[in-house]
Amino acid sequence: MAGRIIPFIADAMVRATTKTLAFTGAANLGQAATASTIWTITGRVLLIYGTAFCTETVVSTINLGTIALGTATATGAFISAHTLTAGDLANGDWWGGNSSDGTDSAGPSLDWVGQSVVGGGGVATAISENIIVSAATQDITDGTLVFDCFYLPLTAGAGLA
Repeated sequence: MAGRIIPFIADAMVRATTKTLAFTGAANLGQAATASTIWTITGRVLLIYGTAFCTETVVSTINLGTIALGTATATGAFISAHTLTAGDLANGDWWGGNSSDGTDSAGPSLDWVGQSVVGGGGVATAISENIIVSAATQDITDGTLVFDCFYLPLTAGAGLA
Protein backbone atom coordinates (compact mmCIF):
# COMPACT_ATOMS: atom_id res chain seq x y z
CA MET A 1 0.00 0.00 0.00
CA ALA A 2 1.46 3.30 -1.06
CA GLY A 3 1.73 5.85 1.70
CA ARG A 4 1.79 9.59 1.62
CA ILE A 5 5.23 11.10 2.09
CA ILE A 6 5.25 14.06 4.41
CA PRO A 7 8.39 16.15 3.94
CA PHE A 8 10.43 17.19 6.93
CA ILE A 9 10.29 20.93 7.47
CA ALA A 10 13.32 22.32 9.26
CA ASP A 11 12.43 24.56 12.20
CA ALA A 12 8.79 23.45 11.94
CA MET A 13 7.44 25.14 15.05
CA VAL A 14 4.05 26.85 15.00
CA ARG A 15 4.51 30.58 15.37
CA ALA A 16 2.12 33.24 16.64
CA THR A 17 1.98 36.89 15.67
CA THR A 18 -0.28 39.84 16.48
CA LYS A 19 -0.80 43.06 14.51
CA THR A 20 -2.97 46.08 15.23
CA LEU A 21 -4.56 48.26 12.55
CA ALA A 22 -5.83 51.72 13.56
CA PHE A 23 -7.96 53.25 10.81
CA THR A 24 -7.60 57.00 10.10
CA GLY A 25 -9.00 57.32 6.58
CA ALA A 26 -5.53 58.07 5.17
CA ALA A 27 -3.99 56.12 2.30
CA ASN A 28 -3.38 52.49 3.34
CA LEU A 29 -5.15 53.15 6.66
CA GLY A 30 -8.74 52.91 5.52
CA GLN A 31 -8.85 55.22 2.50
CA ALA A 32 -11.24 53.87 -0.14
CA ALA A 33 -9.56 51.91 -2.93
CA THR A 34 -6.42 51.34 -0.86
CA ALA A 35 -5.22 48.37 1.15
CA SER A 36 -3.67 48.15 4.60
CA THR A 37 -0.96 45.50 4.88
CA ILE A 38 -1.44 43.49 8.05
CA TRP A 39 1.42 41.05 7.49
CA THR A 40 4.22 41.06 4.95
CA ILE A 41 5.00 37.45 4.06
CA THR A 42 8.47 36.16 3.35
CA GLY A 43 8.59 32.80 1.58
CA ARG A 44 5.60 30.51 1.98
CA VAL A 45 3.65 29.85 5.17
CA LEU A 46 0.79 27.63 6.26
CA LEU A 47 -1.84 29.69 8.09
CA ILE A 48 -3.38 27.58 10.83
CA TYR A 49 -5.68 29.90 12.77
CA GLY A 50 -6.51 33.60 12.72
CA THR A 51 -8.77 36.01 14.57
CA ALA A 52 -9.72 39.67 14.21
CA PHE A 53 -10.95 41.55 17.29
CA CYS A 54 -12.35 45.07 17.37
CA THR A 55 -10.97 47.26 20.19
CA GLU A 56 -12.47 50.53 18.91
CA THR A 57 -15.68 50.77 16.85
CA VAL A 58 -14.97 50.84 13.11
CA VAL A 59 -16.52 53.85 11.35
CA SER A 60 -16.81 54.67 7.66
CA THR A 61 -17.93 57.81 5.88
CA ILE A 62 -21.73 57.80 5.55
CA ASN A 63 -21.66 54.30 7.13
CA LEU A 64 -21.47 52.50 3.81
CA GLY A 65 -17.80 51.56 3.53
CA THR A 66 -16.87 47.99 2.72
CA ILE A 67 -14.07 46.11 4.41
CA ALA A 68 -12.51 42.74 3.53
CA LEU A 69 -9.56 40.59 4.63
CA GLY A 70 -7.47 38.72 2.08
CA THR A 71 -4.54 39.19 -0.27
CA ALA A 72 -3.80 41.48 -3.21
CA THR A 73 -5.09 38.90 -5.71
CA ALA A 74 -7.99 37.67 -3.53
CA THR A 75 -9.09 40.63 -1.40
CA GLY A 76 -11.90 38.73 0.30
CA ALA A 77 -10.15 35.37 0.59
CA PHE A 78 -10.43 35.24 4.38
CA ILE A 79 -13.34 37.56 5.18
CA SER A 80 -15.43 38.64 2.22
CA ALA A 81 -16.41 42.26 1.66
CA HIS A 82 -18.78 43.52 4.33
CA THR A 83 -20.71 46.81 4.16
CA LEU A 84 -20.36 48.67 7.44
CA THR A 85 -23.44 50.21 9.02
CA ALA A 86 -23.45 52.28 12.21
CA GLY A 87 -21.99 50.31 15.09
CA ASP A 88 -22.02 46.84 13.55
CA LEU A 89 -18.27 46.31 14.03
CA ALA A 90 -18.09 47.68 17.55
CA ASN A 91 -15.62 47.55 20.41
CA GLY A 92 -15.61 43.97 21.71
CA ASP A 93 -16.78 42.31 18.47
CA TRP A 94 -14.94 39.48 16.76
CA TRP A 95 -14.86 40.21 13.01
CA GLY A 96 -15.62 37.32 10.71
CA GLY A 97 -18.63 35.67 12.30
CA ASN A 98 -21.64 34.24 10.57
CA SER A 99 -24.16 36.88 11.64
CA SER A 100 -25.80 39.12 9.06
CA ASP A 101 -23.50 42.04 9.91
CA GLY A 102 -20.27 40.06 9.60
CA THR A 103 -19.47 40.19 13.30
CA ASP A 104 -19.94 37.93 16.26
CA SER A 105 -19.49 38.97 19.87
CA ALA A 106 -19.84 35.42 21.18
CA GLY A 107 -16.14 34.76 21.64
CA PRO A 108 -12.81 33.89 20.09
CA SER A 109 -14.03 30.84 18.21
CA LEU A 110 -13.94 32.83 15.00
CA ASP A 111 -11.24 31.67 12.65
CA TRP A 112 -10.73 33.61 9.44
CA VAL A 113 -8.31 30.95 8.20
CA GLY A 114 -10.89 28.16 8.67
CA GLN A 115 -13.60 30.23 6.95
CA SER A 116 -11.27 30.90 4.06
CA VAL A 117 -12.41 30.54 0.48
CA VAL A 118 -8.77 29.71 -0.28
CA GLY A 119 -8.50 26.88 2.27
CA GLY A 120 -12.17 26.32 3.05
CA GLY A 121 -13.84 24.00 5.48
CA GLY A 122 -11.74 24.67 8.55
CA VAL A 123 -8.44 23.61 7.05
CA ALA A 124 -5.10 25.38 7.11
CA THR A 125 -4.25 27.61 4.15
CA ALA A 126 -0.91 27.84 2.33
CA ILE A 127 -0.09 31.38 1.28
CA SER A 128 2.75 33.38 -0.27
CA GLU A 129 1.15 36.84 -0.54
CA ASN A 130 0.84 39.64 2.00
CA ILE A 131 -2.32 39.64 4.11
CA ILE A 132 -4.30 42.86 3.67
CA VAL A 133 -7.44 44.65 4.76
CA SER A 134 -9.07 46.48 1.87
CA ALA A 135 -11.53 49.35 1.94
CA ALA A 136 -13.48 49.56 -1.28
CA THR A 137 -16.38 52.00 -1.44
CA GLN A 138 -15.95 54.63 1.30
CA ASP A 139 -13.14 55.72 3.61
CA ILE A 140 -12.91 53.93 6.93
CA THR A 141 -12.13 56.89 9.16
CA ASP A 142 -11.82 55.44 12.65
CA GLY A 143 -11.61 52.20 14.59
CA THR A 144 -9.04 49.62 15.60
CA LEU A 145 -8.76 45.91 14.79
CA VAL A 146 -6.30 43.49 16.40
CA PHE A 147 -5.31 40.50 14.27
CA ASP A 148 -3.81 37.26 15.64
CA CYS A 149 -2.42 34.48 13.47
CA PHE A 150 -0.81 31.11 14.12
CA TYR A 151 1.27 29.80 11.24
CA LEU A 152 3.92 27.31 10.21
CA PRO A 153 6.82 28.31 7.92
CA LEU A 154 6.95 26.12 4.82
CA THR A 155 10.21 27.44 3.35
CA ALA A 156 13.53 28.37 4.92
CA GLY A 157 13.35 31.85 6.44
CA ALA A 158 9.58 32.10 5.88
CA GLY A 159 7.48 34.21 8.19
CA LEU A 160 4.94 36.95 8.79
CA ALA A 161 6.24 40.40 9.71
